Amino acid sequence: ILGGLVIGVIDYRTWGTFFFSPIQNFKVQILEGVASNFSVSPWYEYLVYSSRMMVLNSPFYPFLLIIGAIRDRRLGFALLVFVLGHSIISHKEVRFVWPVLPLVFLLIAEGFEAVCCSLRPRQRAAFVGLFALSLAVGTGWRAWRTTWNVEPSSSSFVAMATVGAEPDLTGVALFGVPKAFSGNRFYLRRDVPFLVEETPDLEAFLKDPNWKSGKINYLVTYKEYEKLFIMYNPRIIKTYKHLVIYKIDSAPEPRARPQSTAPGTPETGV
Repeated sequence: ILGGLVIGVIDYRTWGTFFFSPIQNFKVQILEGVASNFSVSPWYEYLVYSSRMMVLNSPFYPFLLIIGAIRDRRLGFALLVFVLGHSIISHKEVRFVWPVLPLVFLLIAEGFEAVCCSLRPRQRAAFVGLFALSLAVGTGWRAWRTTWNVEPSSSSFVAMATVGAEPDLTGVALFGVPKAFSGNRFYLRRDVPFLVEETPDLEAFLKDPNWKSGKINYLVTYKEYEKLFIMYNPRIIKTYKHLVIYKIDSAPEPRARPQSTAPGTPETGV
């Protein structure tokens, strides 16, 4: 309750209305369903995903979580409300439920304590040993199988850092790279025009004010799209897996522009 009141006061001081943020979030996400424009998942998506992840880390996790929620019903109810509240939103992403992870591990710890207290010394030792073994095997297997640097994120991050180190950089553009997986100014670390066009729409790309400024002299895109920029005399600087860094002329050569029909979207590995 106190946390909710703090949110209300902050909204009043910043937006001029109490509880402006949660009200607008409910209106946009639930009533208007704006986030559904990105993707839609069934209501049980979080339950299926979290159950699978817990079992992969340790088969004991789901049972300990249930025991902990029964033992501490207030925290269990809070967890249930959080998950169900996010489940009714059609657009789902794992990062949306990350804030509840400390609560999940707290309930698992309570369940672990309850089981240990109910067992005899030898049974407790056996249980702790099995739990530790399952956790070590599950965590090790997950760490080994996890893809830590997905594409095209990894390539675009390295490309932005490389371009940012170029002394003659006056502007950079990423073409055909989804914004959610593209490098950004954190990696670029230069105050120059920065353009990202996630769809291979050349017409929209060339109309962007950043491009029309004439300051873009580096291009990061897929090899398949090189011919779309032939009029800008692209020269390959470096290649990182799927993406290529090009040095380009800031103004087109005096010849016909290529057709704007882009080739099919290449495989990004995501």
